[in-house]
Amino acid sequence: MEGLLRRVFRQLRQGVNSILEKEISRNEFFILKSLHCDGTLKSSDLSKKLDVSASHITSMADSLVGKGLIERSRAESDRRIIHIGITDAGTKKLMELEKKKTDYLFERFGSLNQEELQTFVHLFKKIDKDFE
Repeated sequence: MEGLLRRVFRQLRQGVNSILEKEISRNEFFILKSLHCDGTLKSSDLSKKLDVSASHITSMADSLVGKGLIERSRAESDRRIIHIGITDAGTKKLMELEKKKTDYLFERFGSLNQEELQTFVHLFKKIDKDFE
């Protein structure tokens, strides 16, 4: 069972990564997703949320700013604090990538009928709840 789970998840992860990495890196995608869900964040908070170093956030933010997908601003109260927010172009790109990701997953699970898919989702929700 362990080998089967590992193989299926690896194949799904590789498929999703191949979709994302044609346009942005996986980590850049997670930054866009976090900013879209949580709104503007301090660079340090984003670093903690994604469990990566501050220098890694800086590097990815440089790339995303260059692509026009996020913007940085300094806090007026403390110029050392940098806020990062998603742009309209970033939101649009995120939505495009989310759709591609969803389409890929539906394609991969296309061999399941509606009842099997509902059962699959139900079981994963149950397992997820057990981990909480």
